[in-house]
Amino acid sequence: MVMKKFNFFIFLFLLVFSIGFISSDNCEIASRDDCKGPGKNIIMGLSGEINAHGELHNMGNYDYVLCCYFGTGDLEEDLKCLNLKNPNYEDIPLNKIIGLSGKTNAHAEATGGKEYVENVCYNGLVCINTDDAKNCDPEYPLKMLSLSRETNAHIGKFGDYLIRICCKKMSCPDENIKICGGYKDEGHCGIDSCGVADKSAPDHISCGTGGIKCFCEWENEVCKARWTVESYCGDGRISPGETCDGTNIPEGFGCLDFGCENGIISCNDKCQIDYSQCINCPKICDGEEVNYPVQCDEDDLKGKTCASFPGLTGDGLLKCKKDCTFDTSSCKFGEEISGVGICTTKQIIEGDCEIDDFLTFSWESEWVWDKNNIGKGSLESIPEDEKKDYILSEDGMWYYDPGEHSLLCSDSVKQFACPAHIKLPFFGAKEIIISIVLIILIYVIFLLKKKKINSKKKTKKK
Repeated sequence: MVMKKFNFFIFLFLLVFSIGFISSDNCEIASRDDCKGPGKNIIMGLSGEINAHGELHNMGNYDYVLCCYFGTGDLEEDLKCLNLKNPNYEDIPLNKIIGLSGKTNAHAEATGGKEYVENVCYNGLVCINTDDAKNCDPEYPLKMLSLSRETNAHIGKFGDYLIRICCKKMSCPDENIKICGGYKDEGHCGIDSCGVADKSAPDHISCGTGGIKCFCEWENEVCKARWTVESYCGDGRISPGETCDGTNIPEGFGCLDFGCENGIISCNDKCQIDYSQCINCPKICDGEEVNYPVQCDEDDLKGKTCASFPGLTGDGLLKCKKDCTFDTSSCKFGEEISGVGICTTKQIIEGDCEIDDFLTFSWESEWVWDKNNIGKGSLESIPEDEKKDYILSEDGMWYYDPGEHSLLCSDSVKQFACPAHIKLPFFGAKEIIISIVLIILIYVIFLLKKKKINSKKKTKKK
């Protein structure tokens, strides 16, 4: 009897484990409110669940969205269309889901379409459009959505229309891939499907901090590790997504400019203007009182544009957030430098995990300045207050490099311990806790039911 109970609960655990493992890696049309929180990513907006128009993810006009429950944690990066090509169609980005006729209130085209200018892309997906089955091909198991036709189409849930969009997620092809150089094809290299880009950088490179971005890139039939320095919060330049940076605060954004009586503004550590010291400000946003001055209200941007922020161009789209503050994430850089440079590394591996406990990696590095980071012939040609941000290169020219990142691009050596086990990609601590709680609940229900049955038996005997 004890053995039967034990086997029963083992079965329940495996069942819950399997459900959690499978369901955590999917996408669906959901309400915008239901796609908020950890692990939920808004891929695009939709005017409804069926017969819908679409919009890009950051427009925020619609109450429904295409929501995906997986990603790298960097949504802006996941949403970028890759330069790699979809093997099923000619000249289509590898991770394109559908195309849109505009940024919002748009009709859609299928994955293989080339007519529309706005592509909805995501993560390491590879998609196809099909009209010959109700279910997806086993090779493309993710059911995304459906279209009323191949182009100039309305959008609905997967089973609503004949043209269905099915996708697959490119997963790590080999657990033994430890660095970018381990990839053997352009697709997995381009999306870094094993997540090894950060590990491919030397110890003195802090990927993800100070504007440093590490990635893998396919070149001359080889996957190479690279890291680049992009504009970041703290470099003194206002970048898309920021409203200030350090002492660089745009004119016309003071307390008085937004109806306050007095006060001093500053720039916080998230590169957003801090109005907490403003006095007696209009603070009603969308019918509710807030603890800061109202900067904008839906389409009323108070005459501001992206060009109101030094370094950003008027070609971008300044928006107003629901909390009545400015959103510059859709603005674009102007003529100023948008990046510092890039470090390309050649990696050499010594050791074998089948024999050794460690692998030794050595890097031969080469620095290349960003194409927009044009060298200055002399320090005198640089404005006095900017001289501190420039560095003298080996070619005798002065380049913009406030963090002296070019000096970090050097040869180095690093050791990795060989892995002792395989990490399951979609079943983490949260899912395990949920599984345990469910098993306990099922066990309690089982005991209560058994107690009730035993009670009835005793009553009958009496």
